[in-house]
Amino acid sequence: MASVSAQQDPFELPQRRHEAGFQESLSAVDPQGSEAVAFVEASLLMNVRADEYVAVFGLTQEGTTVPEANEKIAARIKEFTASLERLGVKTKNLSVRYQNRELLDEMRAAAAKSAIFDLAKVDYVVSDVTAPRARLLAEAAKVIKRKEADYATHFGVKMRPLSVDIERYDPHFPSEMYSSYSAEVSRERSRGKIHVVAQATPETLCYNPLNPADYDVFIGETALEPVVQFTLNLRMKYPVSR
Repeated sequence: MASVSAQQDPFELPQRRHEAGFQESLSAVDPQGSEAVAFVEASLLMNVRADEYVAVFGLTQEGTTVPEANEKIAARIKEFTASLERLGVKTKNLSVRYQNRELLDEMRAAAAKSAIFDLAKVDYVVSDVTAPRARLLAEAAKVIKRKEADYATHFGVKMRPLSVDIERYDPHFPSEMYSSYSAEVSRERSRGKIHVVAQATPETLCYNPLNPADYDVFIGETALEPVVQFTLNLRMKYPVSR
């Protein structure tokens, strides 16, 4: 059973965003050879809720001596882990494994009571990544066959696949899906006889998942909360009679 996880840091901007998917096309040019070929493509998106999450908290402690600081840290961790045990979640030092996403707010509140304010990261874990690929591949085959039938019906083009040209299967984790934006805020104040309007543009982040409208097929629920998104882009190669 394979599993994947990725770090979600809500304060870190993504370095890149994945392309929305393939553009549907028929081409008589093979970029890797000189034979006359055509291509039919399918792009699919699946939203998958994480099976579990791993939250990692961090803390610092000042003390007149190292042993004193360590003793205080140990006491805070003990108090925090006792609070988490009452919530029914497993801990390993300050790494917390849980399945109910809504518990995070309660864990942060428990951490704050122990003077632990740094939520370092949250990992989203999907236990089995082979199941989404199998589902996506089966649906991609249906898309390809439907397009073959459409081309035959409307254009009289009869196609028989030669080979799989490209198959690209990717997981997209919430940490990749945050975008920054600036919102203007106006503040008015008076300086003597002068009325001043100051505008600030604070920068913030918003969750911006892949758009189902950019794909041939979308599987799963609309992402109203961060989820793991799997994409499959499949391109089949066909011989072209001259």
